[in-house]
Order: sequence, then structure tokens, then C-alpha cells
Amino acid sequence: MVAAFVSCLILTAVFFQIGKLALAMQCCWPRVSAVQFTLYMAINNAGGTAGTALVGYVRSHYAWNITFGLAAALVLVPIGVLGLMRLAAHQRQVDELENRHLEQEAAGLRVAV
Repeated sequence: MVAAFVSCLILTAVFFQIGKLALAMQCCWPRVSAVQFTLYMAINNAGGTAGTALVGYVRSHYAWNITFGLAAALVLVPIGVLGLMRLAAHQRQVDELENRHLEQEAAGLRVAV
């Protein structure tokens, strides 16, 4: 039973990570996506490292039930932030930026990215 729980937990974490990466890639402007995505990955990895360090600090001051409760509460923060994101509006802005860039490029203007 424990092995099934751990397997389901790992599978859920993998699907969550895939979803985060896909969402981050969708939010990038294609012309500078490598830089944007690299910055996202750096912040994502720093957050994971900070979270792991935080568990050790919290565990040294509180019992396991408080540690797990805090970890569960911290999972709710990004879920709340995801609810605030307006991906359709962001995608429209990225498309407008791309169209404006293409128009300037077609007009022979030098475009700074």
C-alpha cells in the first residue's frame, strides 16, 4: 500500500512538472524564448532548493505534523497564483508583439529585441 502511494505521488509530481514546463513555454515570446525559459528554469530550481532547505529548518523547530502542514499550505500558493493568470490575454499580447516585430522587419526598420 505504501509503495502504491509513493508511486502515485511521484507520478503526480512528474505530471505537475510537465504541466509547469508546458505552461512556461507557452508564456514565452518565441524570439527570446530561450532566455525567458532559462530564467524560468533557474528560478524554478532555486525555489525547489529553497523549499528543501526550508523543510530542514522547520523540522528542527517543529514536529513532523507541522512540517507537513506547512508544506501542504505552501503548495496552495502557486495554485492560487495560477488562478490569477490570464493566459489568453497574455497570448494576445505576445501575438501583437510578434506582429509588430514582423511589420517593422518588413518595413526595413532595424528592430531591437
